[in-house]
Amino acid sequence: MDVKDLLFYFFEKIDICREKISSYAKRSGISEDAAILLAVIYQFPKIYLPLKEELFEQLKTKGLITTDGPYYVSGKG
Repeated sequence: MDVKDLLFYFFEKIDICREKISSYAKRSGISEDAAILLAVIYQFPKIYLPLKEELFEQLKTKGLITTDGPYYVSGKG
């Protein structure tokens, strides 16, 4: 699978991910995108994510990720 196909597949499925995670996001008071970010941080804690800081801020403000050192999902997450 080449990069173009891989990216297409990923972004084609992101709307499905948003739909599936929506109820969890609402319950936590965060956006679907922040909930997806939380799931990625949980599964891949050492991965560098070049994302908008506002998504990280939502998760930090709600106490869902730790802010000391690399980001990790907290007990709340």
